[in-house]
Amino acid sequence: MDDHRDEADTAEIGMAHTVMSSVEPVAASRVRYTKIRDSVAGGLATFSSERYFHSFIERDEANELLTTPGYFLVRQIFAHENTSKSPLDRKYQIMFVNQDGMIEEVPIRYSRTHRCYYVNEFCFNNPGGLIAYHRDYRVSVKQFENKLIKHGINKERWEIFHEQIQRIKRLGSGNFGQVFKAYYRVGLLKRIEVAVKILTNVRAEESEVFIKEAQTMRRFQSCRHENVVHFLAVACYQSPIMLVMEFCPYGSLKDHLGEGYEGKSTGQKLATEGETVHWIAGAARGLDYLHTKAGIVHRDVAARNVVIGSNYEAKITDFGMSVKGTIKVEKLQNVPIRYLPRETLQGKQFDQRTDVWAFGVLIWECYNECRDPYDDFITDIKRLVFAFRRGYRLAPGPKFPVEMWKLCSLCWEDRPESRPTMEQVAAIATLQYQKQSSWTSWMYSWWHKKQPTYRMTPQSNWLSVFPTQPKIPEFEHDQQKMIKLYEQAPKKKDLGKTKEEKN
Repeated sequence: MDDHRDEADTAEIGMAHTVMSSVEPVAASRVRYTKIRDSVAGGLATFSSERYFHSFIERDEANELLTTPGYFLVRQIFAHENTSKSPLDRKYQIMFVNQDGMIEEVPIRYSRTHRCYYVNEFCFNNPGGLIAYHRDYRVSVKQFENKLIKHGINKERWEIFHEQIQRIKRLGSGNFGQVFKAYYRVGLLKRIEVAVKILTNVRAEESEVFIKEAQTMRRFQSCRHENVVHFLAVACYQSPIMLVMEFCPYGSLKDHLGEGYEGKSTGQKLATEGETVHWIAGAARGLDYLHTKAGIVHRDVAARNVVIGSNYEAKITDFGMSVKGTIKVEKLQNVPIRYLPRETLQGKQFDQRTDVWAFGVLIWECYNECRDPYDDFITDIKRLVFAFRRGYRLAPGPKFPVEMWKLCSLCWEDRPESRPTMEQVAAIATLQYQKQSSWTSWMYSWWHKKQPTYRMTPQSNWLSVFPTQPKIPEFEHDQQKMIKLYEQAPKKKDLGKTKEEKN
């Protein structure tokens, strides 16, 4: 049917009533289309400027907006939803509420032969004209059915145009593009200093990962948390796609605690132990919020993904890999292998306990100049699984406080159910911060005009957080020993298993 549509005749006419009388009946093997002039159809030349057009919102989000019969919106279809051979053929989709209160979907098709858009027997030069014609002249969007679209649902506040962004300077780059400091213009006079992540030179599938990050951040924007980077907007009506976020002026934890800390060259002091614990506690509270309030598994917890905000508080960022709830993948592609526990390396399943393990690695980074975990020990996943099964973990290092090492060790329990929750991790980290200096803790609370989220009294201890005193596991830290054992072990499918597990 689609091939016949591409070959169909198109006849231009000048008046709407003439259109209605010039439609030929549908034949069994061929459909004739009538082309409507732009002057008759109406609509804006730039489809993305239409108020009812929503770029890159998921189907379930659109369903939440559609509640009243006659109301409609147009959404851009994701690549994984598009089953057509030609991406242009079904790039847009009309979603509307019919007279029975049910939501229906109609794809806007594109004829490459005649370069026009259509949903039934009328075709148009641009999709904006198609929508305007069917809306204004009460023409059904489905052939032989009375399916009318009457009132468009306006764009969300977070959907903005590129003209509202003014770039200032580049801050860094990542897998999908670059990050800039910029101004976000709101109205005629107001502008906000923001960070803008710009997507450049990627495939459609990768752009969806980028958009997915914006969608994840939107899920919890209504309940903002001081330890999670705030999402502001996304500009996705043209290339390059821009994700607009809260600007955090002091860089990441890696910038402050890493071996190449920029402050060394300018005479600035390295972070104190109290500041380090303060940032760890803040990051833990942010991750706990994602787990308990939003049901989000971050999947990329690391020092590089914790930034320092304007009030010197730690904030979780980079949600490109985040998912809702538990997920099992087929392959471990583009994931941070050095931050994953054994059950994820083997079973390829990610859940909140995966984040807890990774947070233990984050704590280790903070006291080891943010070096790469395991150094050059990792040559493949099998070697790491082999070592984990035999109790190998990262060594603490000379600067590691005893209490923080205990917390870190609990995060690395081999059995996921034995690990603490992020709420417990946050409570213990906050307790350690307050023990650093009660005066510093009081000043922090006074400055922010509020009490810390996880308030601990001077008498608080680990038993205030855990039902019973947790047993701190003991680990093996000798890399060379693990390498030697690995090389001597038989290379079989059960290579990583201990004798007890084999039996």
